[in-house]
Amino acid sequence: TEAYSQMRLTAEAASSVFADNLWTEPAVFNNYGKTIFTILHNTTYLWIVRQNRILIAPTDSNMQDVSANLQNIEAITTPRDGSVAVELRNDTKQYNSPILGIGAQLEVEWGYQTPSGVLYTSVSTYWVERLEYRREAYKSTMVFHALDAWGVLKKLRARYQYVWAAGAASIEDILKWLLARAGFSYTTVSASPSITGQTPPFTLYANETYANAIIRLLQKVPDVIYFRAATARAVNPASGDASVYAYGGAHAILEGRYITEALGVNSVIVIGDAITTYDWEVTEAAASGERVFQVYDKSLTTAALAHQRGAAEESRAARERASGIVTVPLQPAQELYDVIDVTDSLLGLSASRRRVAGLKHRYNTRKGEYSLTMQLSNVFYTFAP
Repeated sequence: TEAYSQMRLTAEAASSVFADNLWTEPAVFNNYGKTIFTILHNTTYLWIVRQNRILIAPTDSNMQDVSANLQNIEAITTPRDGSVAVELRNDTKQYNSPILGIGAQLEVEWGYQTPSGVLYTSVSTYWVERLEYRREAYKSTMVFHALDAWGVLKKLRARYQYVWAAGAASIEDILKWLLARAGFSYTTVSASPSITGQTPPFTLYANETYANAIIRLLQKVPDVIYFRAATARAVNPASGDASVYAYGGAHAILEGRYITEALGVNSVIVIGDAITTYDWEVTEAAASGERVFQVYDKSLTTAALAHQRGAAEESRAARERASGIVTVPLQPAQELYDVIDVTDSLLGLSASRRRVAGLKHRYNTRKGEYSLTMQLSNVFYTFAP
């Protein structure tokens, strides 16, 4: 190995405390003096502590509101991906020198002007990946292309291998650690017993993306995550989840397409350590033929653990079965994995329960469009053991 001298910077993950021992992946840092130091901050001041001095300065978020120049914005959110394109007027060359550079944080708040004032949902956070300038006849615009947290996790790779032995940490604890390496925090909306109760062996491989490691880890449980700001929210989708909103009545449906399709998987075989379990959906298998998915996991030592893994695959099969797509006037509070009621009298639907499997937010000043398109899936499906 060639010797080198290079400072690296690491920080506590968002919303964590020192005792949590959750730190970001160390990254190359431009500290030309190669002096070791610590950065501390609160909402008012920032301190840099070195061996021989302490520097202090007021914090400055340098946030800039670009709403007045907004021409077009499109945000796409899927279970494992998300991005936004924000187009701004540049007719007076105001953005020829970009106000945001590569890697800068971009925050989007969807909402409405109401008699009570501006009402908007919580912040959606993205990180700028590409800048684009467009020139058309008598028009100049500038576009920020930015990635959501999944995009950041797909770009971040582990420098070394990390191993958790069986019994060392729960799936939830490993998930918190993986998220923290990219600076993200974690909270629970709902959880299965598996995510906190199972403590399997797990390896993060050198050069593996953190997104891939998180996807592998979540394959062991029915739980899923989505991001709001810099926080991953864990959800355990269940058949009893209450509907949070209704479309087709007071909130009109602009366009809809509804689908009934076969399950991609209707039979799950789990092979553990001296244990094999079977879960299947007889009606589906009889109609479309048995579609078997096999899981090999030697960390599963009991029938209960094997059936829990089977339940995770059942949940995934249900979430991946498309049940439609609808476009509505924008509902800013709609989240991924929400359960909604859909009524469409022309097609015989009355409060039909669907789960949100994808979101596309659009705002276009030229077309006068402010809409939300939702990919829909099944609420849940449980096979028979």
